[in-house]
Amino acid sequence: MKFWLPYFTILTALPCYASNEDLNKGFALEQQTIINQEWGMVAAVIKLDKSLAAQFSLIDVNTRKAEDNASNYWSSNKYMLMVNGGYFSHDFSPVGYYKVNDKIINANTSQKLSGYVGIDPSGQIS
Repeated sequence: MKFWLPYFTILTALPCYASNEDLNKGFALEQQTIINQEWGMVAAVIKLDKSLAAQFSLIDVNTRKAEDNASNYWSSNKYMLMVNGGYFSHDFSPVGYYKVNDKIINANTSQKLSGYVGIDPSGQIS
């Protein structure tokens, strides 16, 4: 099942995959639709239960393959939700500040981007 999640800070759409079974349970994931007629936007928003806060992980893809996207890494047996959360240029290099395991991949920050997401070693978003 494919959804589009908005990341309102930069007003873009990100491809996202979620398990039907988990969406139907209702306690873990909840889907809502937001319509903004001024922007001409219809967005599906998935809310996560706070109990899932320590179960996030980052899949770092170092080498781009032709037609590569989040669906190439999706497995409903392994994941409940997957979001393509990167901001990358045409050559698949990160646009903004990007650091993984204390290694700085890209030190530049872009004026076009705002906000940061961090995931600690236990999977907690910080």
